[in-house]
Amino acid sequence: ETSSGIVVAETVMKDYNACEGKVAKVGEGRMTSTGEFSTPPCKEGDFVKFRDYAGNEVKIEGKEYSLVRMVDILTSIPAP
Repeated sequence: ETSSGIVVAETVMKDYNACEGKVAKVGEGRMTSTGEFSTPPCKEGDFVKFRDYAGNEVKIEGKEYSLVRMVDILTSIPAP
């Protein structure tokens, strides 16, 4: 039970993945119908919020990352 009185099953909380994070690396963007790449909505160091359950979990050199498609990013907060 949360502080506001909402009851959440233990398995939901245990398996819940945060849907926000700091951008570690950015690809070249999405290819448009004209064959050019669009500008990514964020850059390395930005903080982003993305759709719930979006992305794939991977482990690179022992560190866990979420690979998220550009279309799943909802908002970006530029790094200071």
